[in-house]
Amino acid sequence: MEDSVASLVRNRISQNIADEDSSSSLFAAPHAPALPLEKLLVRFTHYWSVPTEALVMACVILDRARNSKSAPRLTLTPKTAHKALTAAVVVATKFILDDFEKHSGIAMAAGIRPQTLTSLEMELLRLVDFNVFTDSSTWNSYISELESLAPASYPVFKALKGTSKLPKKQTKSCCVQ
Repeated sequence: MEDSVASLVRNRISQNIADEDSSSSLFAAPHAPALPLEKLLVRFTHYWSVPTEALVMACVILDRARNSKSAPRLTLTPKTAHKALTAAVVVATKFILDDFEKHSGIAMAAGIRPQTLTSLEMELLRLVDFNVFTDSSTWNSYISELESLAPASYPVFKALKGTSKLPKKQTKSCCVQ
């Protein structure tokens, strides 16, 4: 089932990847990684037990960073998507889970150093003004959008509707490990 969720989230994120690669941000790699985004997400869910909620929340966080009112904004390109997605999944997982392990495993799965991942997390949090809280209306709209990408017989998102799976509103104290 995680493979299917990864595919849906990859499709959602891929809709926002620009063709041009003029980005020189911290998220930019020298070249586009050969590993498809879907396989990266599958690695996260398989080796690091990233919950489905974190994948949905990563979409929210990436959209906020892309649509930030302050400069610079995150531009998703083939060279930035992997690092941005990795940072978003880590931030989302830390926000959702109470018990969080060191992120060296996810850094290894993404092919980056843990210190680099820490820098990416901080940059992403700055881009979203440390606001990763999502109200139920926004949450449900992302769930509905992902459901629309899924086959009709795919029930995974129905259990996520509502706020029962979301943490209560938190202050700007999202921690970086």
